[in-house]
This record gives sequence, C-alpha cells and structure tokens, in this order.
Amino acid sequence: SFSAFAVSAETLDDKLTVTVEDFTTGGLRSAIESAKGSIDQNNIQKLEVLKGTLNSTDLQALQMVSNCKEIYLDKTTLEDGNFSDNILSGRGNLTNITLPQGTRRIGNGAFSGCGKLTEIVIPDSVTEIGNRAFEGCNGLGKINLPKGITTIEECAFRGSGLTEITINSSAAPT
Repeated sequence: SFSAFAVSAETLDDKLTVTVEDFTTGGLRSAIESAKGSIDQNNIQKLEVLKGTLNSTDLQALQMVSNCKEIYLDKTTLEDGNFSDNILSGRGNLTNITLPQGTRRIGNGAFSGCGKLTEIVIPDSVTEIGNRAFEGCNGLGKINLPKGITTIEECAFRGSGLTEITINSSAAPT
C-alpha cells in the first residue's frame, strides 16, 4: 500500500527533483517509484528525503537513481548507523550528498570513484570513515570532519582532490 508515505516529483528547468516526504522503513524504493511515476529513474537529478528511518534496504534503493547529482538525507535517521560499504561507489554524476542523522560509520568504498563529488555533509554522529571511502573523489576539495571522529581507515581519501581537511575533534583520529 502506498498510504504509508507521501511523495511528489517536479520538473524545473529540465532538472527532475523527487521529494519523498515520509516513508515506512524498508519502503524507500516504493516511495521513489511512486514519486517518479512514468519518468525514467535515470533522469532523476535531485532526491530529497524529508522524514523517515533508513535501513540497509533503503540505502540499496539509492542505487536505483544512478545518475542523480544531489541526494539529501539529512532529515532522516539511519537505523543501524552504518552507511554501507560501496553503496554509492562509482556514481560519476554525484556532486552533493548530506548523510542521515545517526550515521556512525561511512563504509569501505562508500563513495569511491565519485569523481564529481564536491560537497558532503557529515553529521556529528560519525565516528569512523572506512577504508577507501572517498578514494578517487577528485572533485572533493575540502571536507569537514565531525567532532566525534575517532577513526579514519587506510586510504580513506586516496586519489581525492582534497586540499583542505577540517577536523573538529579535540583528539586526532587514528
């Protein structure tokens, strides 16, 4: 049943924005499908999720919007705190993303190969960045790491375009 969530889609200047206002945990794929209607999912340029709790099935649903440039999840929460390994790797068009509240770990290779990624908003809840999480993100010039960061794994930023890293933690991460 689609009564568990509200969705909308609008086209502005040839840019398709899909907004999911709310969804039932595990139902993000259905919410996106409903919002896009008959429009090819490969044309979605911006995805906003305004409310809900994401689980691993919902994160996998993000893979269906493979050409999306902007993904905003900051008004959602992440059920288990793990932004999955390789979940958005190789997304050549991704430029901006905001991570869900409650994210504790950015998984191994989560954004590897996202060469056009220029902005990521990482919530204060993140304590760990996995191996090669941002490898090959050569569009990423600067990153702001939260005060709770304790661990940055090997090669997390290898081949990235970083020229500025701000670490808001009082202790250096390992």
